[in-house]
Amino acid sequence: MKNTITAYWRKISKRLFGSITLHPQGVKPRGRVLISYILEPFLLLPHEKLSTRHSNYFECKTIVEYFLNKGYIVQVIDARNSAFIPKKKYSYVLDIGHNLERFKPYLKEAVTIHHATTSYWKFNNTAEFLRLSAFKQRNGEYLKPQRGLPESKNFEIADFVFGFGNEHTVNTFPESNKITLLPQSLPAIFYLPKRDWNEAQHHFLWLSGGGAVHKGLDLLLEIFRSHPDLLLHICGPVKAEKDFVSFYRKELFETPNIIYHGRVDIESEKFKEIHTKCGFIIYPSCSEGQSGAVLVAMSTGLIPIISKETGVTIGNKGYILQKSFIKDIEEALKWTRKLTPITLEDMSKKVYTKTTDTYGQKQFATALKEYFDAIVQ
Repeated sequence: MKNTITAYWRKISKRLFGSITLHPQGVKPRGRVLISYILEPFLLLPHEKLSTRHSNYFECKTIVEYFLNKGYIVQVIDARNSAFIPKKKYSYVLDIGHNLERFKPYLKEAVTIHHATTSYWKFNNTAEFLRLSAFKQRNGEYLKPQRGLPESKNFEIADFVFGFGNEHTVNTFPESNKITLLPQSLPAIFYLPKRDWNEAQHHFLWLSGGGAVHKGLDLLLEIFRSHPDLLLHICGPVKAEKDFVSFYRKELFETPNIIYHGRVDIESEKFKEIHTKCGFIIYPSCSEGQSGAVLVAMSTGLIPIISKETGVTIGNKGYILQKSFIKDIEEALKWTRKLTPITLEDMSKKVYTKTTDTYGQKQFATALKEYFDAIVQ
């Protein structure tokens, strides 16, 4: 009963104040922390479980729990809240969005931390602009940008920055040595299915959130329509992008070897059925911090064909697209045809093991604690 009342009070607090406040248990508070991230993990009723739609639900919850365990009162707001004004004294302020610049005049002695989950905003916006320009040059049409980031000084203002990705990701920022990389967490536990590699060798998965051109789906549609022997499975909310759907309606809904599944729950039997049919995750994105979708796919044993901009390091366990032009993706598809089923099965096992060993929730929580222990008093 107490937990239910607490959950409803937090829902009311969110509506009234735009924030919720959590208190450490059994200790005198040593200070206050402001977390600008997401609220959903702290609004659950006792019978509800943490969402697996994205890894940030677990990651935000873990960050908040760290400060609570250290004895701090933690106030949480949504990072998209542009109206909230800090009115209390904070020991630490952590922001995943673009609020630090706005908060700065109200923060006296707070240590500021930026959680960078994307590439640097200038890199991201330029990369998407170039993709949209290339689309217009190929097709003579203009599509709206979907993944642009606001101009932000979060990186420059923050005392500390941690994020996800690899060397490519950090090199998009003005000072690469300012960022500490932590292992991103997987939102759920997956298992390696038994695949028929004679069949799976011909099936490719594109798994994504919004931003079809940003994530390279336009390139894949234009390629796969010319390869009827290869099947492309599309999992993502593409229908929300009306101009994209209008242009590619035939490819999305009338081409036998291109199957549109829409948004799929990654813990569902439907997703298991889809990824078990496939052999590869193909993802020519133009900018990421580190693609959680790629990590989810790799944690099911799918072999990655990904752009270097995904921020995922794969070694020799897949194919990195140094450039995501149509000819480069075509070369990657030729590469897949040269691999034997035995080689593919062995590579899949190695991808699965490496991914699940590196990106589990325990690994994230451990790395986060070590990083914060060096910062937090």
